[in-house]
Amino acid sequence: MVHLRDFVEPIALLLAAFAGLLFVASFLSHLHARSEHYHFERKAGHERAHHLTLWGRAMLIVAAALVGGVLIVDGFKLDGFAGRAINESVSGAITASAITASPTPLPRATPLPTATPPPAPTRAMASEGGAAAKRGLALHALATGIDRAGLPTGVATTFTPEAPTILVFFDYRQAGGATVRHAWFRDGNLVYAAQQALPTQSFGSAVAEWKGKRPLERGRYEVRVSLDDEPAFVANFEVR
Repeated sequence: MVHLRDFVEPIALLLAAFAGLLFVASFLSHLHARSEHYHFERKAGHERAHHLTLWGRAMLIVAAALVGGVLIVDGFKLDGFAGRAINESVSGAITASAITASPTPLPRATPLPTATPPPAPTRAMASEGGAAAKRGLALHALATGIDRAGLPTGVATTFTPEAPTILVFFDYRQAGGATVRHAWFRDGNLVYAAQQALPTQSFGSAVAEWKGKRPLERGRYEVRVSLDDEPAFVANFEVR
C-alpha cells in the first residue's frame, strides 16, 4: 500500500533544490541592482534599482516560503520518525516490564533430614564388658558376724580385743574352684595364715576368717589375700 510518507523525501529534496536556486538568483539580482545604481543617472538608476530591489524582495519571499515548506516537510518526517521511535521505545519498555514482572519461581522444598539411628555397639564396648568379668577377687567388707542370708554384721574397720572374730568378706569372679590364701599381719609381723578352696560356680562371695589367738592383741592389722598365689587385695583394720 502506497503512503504519503513514501513521497516526502523526494519532494523535500526538490523543494530544497528549487529554494536554493531562487535564493542564488535573488542574491545576484540584488547585486546587479546596486551596480546599476552607480552607473546610471541618479533618477533612472533609482527607479530601476527600485524595481530590481522589489523583484529581489519578492524572490526572497518565495525562497523563504520554499525553505519553510522544506522545514515543514522535514518536521513531518521527524515527527513520523519520532513517533516510530516512541512506539518502539514504549513497546520495548512494555516488553521489558513484562519480563521483569514475570513471577519468580518459588524455591524447591528441601526434604527434612531423616533421623540417624544410634551406632551399634562396637568391639571396644564388648571388650570392656569382658574386662569387667575378668578373673579376680574384690574386698567387700570387714565384719564381726554373718546373718542367715550370708550378709555381714558388725561391719567396721576398728575393733576391740573382745571381738568374737574378724571376718573378711570378698567377691570372686571367673575363679570357681580356685585356691584363696590369706595372711594376717599385726604391726608388720605375720600372726596367722590360712587357705581355702572357692565354690565351683564362676561368680560368688566368700569369707576369710581370723582363727588365730584370742583375745585379739591390740595393733594395726593387714590381711593380704591372693588367688592361686597371685596377689588380689589387702584389707586393713585396727584393734584397740
